[in-house]
Amino acid sequence: WPKESPYPLKRLNKCSEADEEEMLNGTNNPIPSLDDCFEKLREPERLESDNSWYCSRCKELVRATKVLEPYSLPKILVLHLKRFKSRNILFREKLSTFVRYPIRGLDLSDHIKGGAGTVNGQKAIYDLYAVSNHYGSLYGGHYTAYCYNDQRGKWYEYDDSSVEAINEKYVIHQAAYILFYKLREG
Repeated sequence: WPKESPYPLKRLNKCSEADEEEMLNGTNNPIPSLDDCFEKLREPERLESDNSWYCSRCKELVRATKVLEPYSLPKILVLHLKRFKSRNILFREKLSTFVRYPIRGLDLSDHIKGGAGTVNGQKAIYDLYAVSNHYGSLYGGHYTAYCYNDQRGKWYEYDDSSVEAINEKYVIHQAAYILFYKLREG
């Protein structure tokens, strides 16, 4: 973590109400969790006319409804948090909404189509092992990573040429961009 970071984000131990409000840019909306994100992803989405679907039966472009529902889950799960948004063809912005994500025990059992709730016969419980962070804006920034070392039982921060052991409480961070989870064995 740079001692004098030019980026205005900060590490969070536990979010106070003031931190939560600040992270949401002054709104009083609750902080979303990964569970909330999965629920939102599974909501039916009506495709607009500029994004029509080609129906092979009627041979026409139609306004369809899209629903994303996983039928199975992998042993290694890579979750990319949406951090950039296009308002129109000329204007894009960086999203910095804090998303709560667990270090241990991400349960995706309820998000598998048909309610199977298992991956290769075991419950779909994942543990975090790495996080890629993005600091800065749409036009420039800096990437760091947090990675867990199973053999040493410690988290490490990778920042350019420096590697430093860190406290686990710093792994949950507003700058998280890509989350790497591993299926819990046993």
